[in-house]
Amino acid sequence: MSKRLHHAVLVILAGGLLMPAGLAAQGNVIVTSAAVVDYSVSPYVLNVKGQNFGQYTPLVLWEQQPLAVTGFTPVPDGDGFQSFDVDLAGKPAPGSYQLKVTRTMKGGRVDNSVPGSYNFEVTIGAAGPTGPQGLQGIQGEPGSQGEQGPEGSEGPQGPAGPPGTGEGYYTADEVDALIAELRTSLRGFIQVSAGVFHTCGLTSDGTVTCWGSNVSDMSTPPEGEFTQVSAGAYEHTCALRTDGTVACWGRNDYGEGTPPEDEHFTQLSAGQSHTCGLRTDGTVACWGWDYRGQSTPPEDEFTQVSAGAEHSCGVRTDGTLACWGWDNFDQSTPPAGNTFIQVSAGGTHSCGLRADGTIVCWGYYFYGNGTPPEGTFIGVDAKGDHTCGLRSNSTVACWGSNERGEGTPPQGPFIQVSAGAMHSCGLRPDGTVACWGWNDYGQSTPP
Repeated sequence: MSKRLHHAVLVILAGGLLMPAGLAAQGNVIVTSAAVVDYSVSPYVLNVKGQNFGQYTPLVLWEQQPLAVTGFTPVPDGDGFQSFDVDLAGKPAPGSYQLKVTRTMKGGRVDNSVPGSYNFEVTIGAAGPTGPQGLQGIQGEPGSQGEQGPEGSEGPQGPAGPPGTGEGYYTADEVDALIAELRTSLRGFIQVSAGVFHTCGLTSDGTVTCWGSNVSDMSTPPEGEFTQVSAGAYEHTCALRTDGTVACWGRNDYGEGTPPEDEHFTQLSAGQSHTCGLRTDGTVACWGWDYRGQSTPPEDEFTQVSAGAEHSCGVRTDGTLACWGWDNFDQSTPPAGNTFIQVSAGGTHSCGLRADGTIVCWGYYFYGNGTPPEGTFIGVDAKGDHTCGLRSNSTVACWGSNERGEGTPPQGPFIQVSAGAMHSCGLRPDGTVACWGWNDYGQSTPP
């Protein structure tokens, strides 16, 4: 009896933000789906679809092991969709696996300029249940001498049951349909960022919308198309334009709203009175208040950066963490001996997402904001006195202070979460935003 397996896909967005594949900066490697072609064939062949590989051959790691790529057709100067096959060299057992897809550049250099946009978690669901047993054969007729005839043979085994459902995940087809709808419908949001008194969201047409307090014009974004927005922890906001430059608006007392000129970035993070961005070469630049050294990053290469209140943290290309700035509560002293895929700098604490999906926090967490629950996650956001994470089953968990309800999220599913000071917001698969917690300025009432 053959058994067919079901698969599902989850995506981690560049910069530690969580949303469907395909929503990263233009020109970056984007993976939209990864699916087993035929479960009846051994070894399994994984078909990967993505964008912006152009003329450079994809580089694929399955559970950190390189795999052979076939069926890829280079497209010179292309930034459209391409697909290729990957031989998994066996039949992986049901479970979750880490798939990393990037591309090789000129001279064989690996393109690590875009954090996380090429990281997939491929989940193979459980096998379907065995079909029912066939009907027993009909008893034979009595013989001519009155003897009972032979008993009929047992019926054949019933067919295999339907494939498993892969609970809590979207199928690859559902993810593709969701991405296509959000990108082409010109409605809804594709990312959300919660600050203190205001919240901002990136819409499917690339424009930014903000709600809540507008003191210092922090909720009045400029015109243009963007790929990411970050609401600061005080009264400024920054966003990444499609050409890689940064635009900031709102308060600019310390230069937090004055990004460097003629610099191009792939991800950014607005903190309290400073801002940090990840350059295209993997180095970090910060601007604004630097009294605690929070705007003086080390000269390393990173895949993601996060600006907190008076400290900052980043994930190096080898998966280790570096933090700089105020360390009065050890919030800038990350644990050693771990491999991380994302980090979030809060007020007096920080949290990191390990490669195995678990979360660890360090620093001062009187309210329990540094004590994450058990389970696996695909993203974490630390702010103020509470922290929120997106679980692998698409639900949100928050821990720490719950004074204004900021730690009580509604039921899922969600595809991204952002924790503010005393409110939080999450992005749903249909492009709508739900916020909970403090709402005195309308920061928890999305349009």
